[in-house]
Parts: sequence; structure tokens; C-alpha cells
Amino acid sequence: MAALVPDSGELWISRAEIATRLGRRADALAALARAEALRLTDGQSRRVMARYLEWKDYRSASARLDALLRRSPADAGLLVERARLSAQTGDRTAAAAALARARAQNPGPETLLQIALAYGEARDFARAFELTETLVASRPRDAGVWLARAEFAAGTGNRAAALEALARADALQAGGENRDDEQGRAVALGYQSLKEYGRAIELFSRLIQRHPGAASFLSDRALCEHLNGADDAALADLRAATRLEPKFLPAYLTEGAVLTALDRLPQAAALYDEALAKSPAQDDDPLRPAIAAARKELLLKTSK
Repeated sequence: MAALVPDSGELWISRAEIATRLGRRADALAALARAEALRLTDGQSRRVMARYLEWKDYRSASARLDALLRRSPADAGLLVERARLSAQTGDRTAAAAALARARAQNPGPETLLQIALAYGEARDFARAFELTETLVASRPRDAGVWLARAEFAAGTGNRAAALEALARADALQAGGENRDDEQGRAVALGYQSLKEYGRAIELFSRLIQRHPGAASFLSDRALCEHLNGADDAALADLRAATRLEPKFLPAYLTEGAVLTALDRLPQAAALYDEALAKSPAQDDDPLRPAIAAARKELLLKTSK
């Protein structure tokens, strides 16, 4: 198709997107370069920028983004992207300036939430938390807004506000047509981060009831059980998780850490070996190096 219609920007962008999904960096970047040489719509330019960001080619992404901003300097969404890109490259001053410009455009609630999230990514939790005051007033039944508020409150050290926001998020998403299990998991993880392990365990248990075959929820609950001092329960959940999904490496990593903490080093070593055997290198699981490193550290401990 590229040979038949070499001047189609849409074709080259699609080729870059397919190459990205296949993990073929050189092919993706070559296709993006071909697309950039053609006349693109703003929507196509945004897709090109997004692919560059996926490959962490910040220079190319920045050039494409700045070209878009020259055409639409008051686009709050683009200014948020500019802020995020500046933050990723370490320029927090430029990030703050872009977010201030975005706020000056009187954005709607969705863009305002993106601005708050960008402040959070830049670890400016005070400004992010301030913006959620407006958001919870305009979208009081949006669990995602309350979750963001909880994160930012925790970032500022305001534990009471974080717990209140988590409770509001949980009440909104827990039942009925508004139920969202990913948000439910986020609420539980929020309680975990605040060391409210008992509450987190309750919420993970609720998720497990709805999804008894989900290894991820069992693994999540196990970590909270371990942190709450219930190691036997944690190990039982982790073994159940790996029975359900024999290649689920997060469960192996957590179980190895629990066994190591209990000074059951031979068992931990055997577990790591089992995990590595069940997830060969060609599987390219991103957690495999972490398990290999934990196994190596364990070997050093036992050789002393």
C-alpha cells in the first residue's frame, strides 16, 4: 500500500502505529518521518506526536507539538501536553508556564482535570489539590475527580482530606450502574498508600467476590495482608493467584518478598526459579528482570 499511495499521511501514520504495537522502533520512526514530510491535518499531527512520545523521542515530539501550538496558541489541551512534555524533560519552569497559560483559557471540567493531573505529575500537589475544589463542585458524582483529589491531598500531607475523598470515590463507584472495578482498585490502592490496610483488604475482598478468577486482585490483597501482619493469609492468596495464572509474575515477586521477610530463603529462591522457568526470556515480561535481580540478591545473602 505504501508503494501504491506513497503520499498518504494517513497510511504512514497507520504504519507507524502498527510498528509501535509490534515493538519495531526503527520502522515506526521511519514511518513517522515519512508522514512528517507530507501535509497533515492537526489531528494527524497529534497522532504523530503521540507516537513520538511513546518512543520517548522527546525532541521530535516537541517539534511537532510546538508547530501545533503556533497554529493554535490558545488550545488548552495542547498547552497541557506542552507542560507534560516539559516536565518529562526536566524543565519544570516551562511546565508551570504552560499550565498557567492553559488555566487562563477558562477550560471546561475535562481539560481542567487534565491540568490538575499534569500539576500532580509535576509533583505540584498544592496547585493540583486547589483545582479539585472547582472540579468536585462542578462534578460531585465523578469518582475519578474524587480519586484525583485524594492523591493530591495525600501529596500535600492532608491525610484527613485524602481519606474523605477516597470515601466519596468508593461510595460513588461501589455499586449500581456506576460501578467501575478499575476505580474500585484505585480506591483500594489509595487506602493502601495511606497505610489503611484493613480498609484496603475489605475493598480488594469485594473485588475478588465479583471476579474470583482474577489473579491481580488476589495479589493486591496479599500485599496488604502482608503489610498488615497477616503473612499466612498473604501466602495463601499469592499461591491461589499463581494457580489461576501460572505466569503472573507480580504474585511471584510479592510471594518471594514475603518469604524473604520471614527468613524462608530456600523457599524464596525456589519460588523465583519457578517464576523464571515459567516466564522464559522470550516472553519479554517487564517484571522478569526484577525477579532475576531478587534471585541474585537472595543468592548473595545465602552465600554469606
